[in-house]
Amino acid sequence: YDKIEEIIYSDIYSSLFDLNQKKINTLILHQASYLTKWRGKVIACLLNLKKKKIIDKIGVSIQTPNELKKALSCKHIEHIQLPFNILDWRWENFEKRILQRKKRGEFTVHARSPLLQGLILSKDSSKWDRANLKNSKKVINWINRSVIVFRKKSVIDLSLAFVNSIHWIDGIIIGVVNAKQLIENINIARSSKLTKENLEEIKNTRPILTNLTLNPALWKDK
Repeated sequence: YDKIEEIIYSDIYSSLFDLNQKKINTLILHQASYLTKWRGKVIACLLNLKKKKIIDKIGVSIQTPNELKKALSCKHIEHIQLPFNILDWRWENFEKRILQRKKRGEFTVHARSPLLQGLILSKDSSKWDRANLKNSKKVINWINRSVIVFRKKSVIDLSLAFVNSIHWIDGIIIGVVNAKQLIENINIARSSKLTKENLEEIKNTRPILTNLTLNPALWKDK
């Protein structure tokens, strides 16, 4: 506890030096537990750096609904990054609170892992089994059928269109392995969004997966 302040300042100034930058636009805490851990010392340090204009915004990466609840309750958080995909129903009850938070001031939400770490693209039942889902055929069939029903070019197209159509999400984070894939994903993300009716149909027909599948941290080891 006594050294936490020293560690925070050291890490941030080292990053600024390595990046050859004078300030950080948005500093994202890697774990939601840091919001309250060490008696709130982390947030206090970041607010001090914000006052000195070393940091513009304070954000947090969350993994679970409980962590989102904690982040929304912290008035100092201006940015949230959360896992979100076409099969993930866990965030629906938070829509109203997120929109209320946006009305109170600048607040952005970025969605990561729109393909559920690539699982949504897989037809390999063993990979779904590792993600704690036995009856993967039902899910795979629903995904493939939805591509046709909503007139999308591919599963990636459908997946990104879904996330991109959620009005409270401001950006999508997706990994790429080369420049070609980056351009392809940008073009796909720019494709037409789904309508409100499309979104409702997806929410009403998609298979209901448990948290054991939706949270990769709970998947079985290879």
